[in-house]
Amino acid sequence: MAMILKNEIVMRRMLKFILMMCCAALLCGCSNMKLRRQMKDFMAHKIVLPQELMEICDGRTRPVCVSVDSPMLILFYGKNECSLCAINHLADDLDEIKMVEKSGQCKVLILFSLTTEDDQIEIPEQVRESKFSFPIYLDLYGDFYRYNAEFPNDERFHSFLVGTDGYPVFIGNPLKDSRLRKVFNETLENI
Repeated sequence: MAMILKNEIVMRRMLKFILMMCCAALLCGCSNMKLRRQMKDFMAHKIVLPQELMEICDGRTRPVCVSVDSPMLILFYGKNECSLCAINHLADDLDEIKMVEKSGQCKVLILFSLTTEDDQIEIPEQVRESKFSFPIYLDLYGDFYRYNAEFPNDERFHSFLVGTDGYPVFIGNPLKDSRLRKVFNETLENI
């Protein structure tokens, strides 16, 4: 009798464990499916850059017009990111950014979309003070959001590679992950 009771307890624990694992697998599977759908939707929309951007490089400022005439890695910072934090992190990634651009396979566009009056004052000042030796572009009027109404809030989509047609062909920041860097390089080779 005691042995049967002990076996019954073990079986219940195993059943609970199996049910928990099934639930976890189901949740992860649903999450991955949702992410895949978001990626597919994102890649189906052409990215339109604002006509007028402000370029800041080495502390100097000038208005520019940027076009997608070759593959371009876009590192986008918008209304959901802490722009001051992003500027500080960019300093850590500057060598990697320069290396990607020097490869000649794609351009790199670091773009901040300024959506508040405070951003329009603070961010240009912070970028100028940082004196990056690589251009940083400012969307002064938040046009990026207007032109790309379907742009996701999920920050994982804020670093992406567009082909010469303006459509995303790669999503993610290859500067932060060696596995993403490998896929990024493979994507560039196939463009």
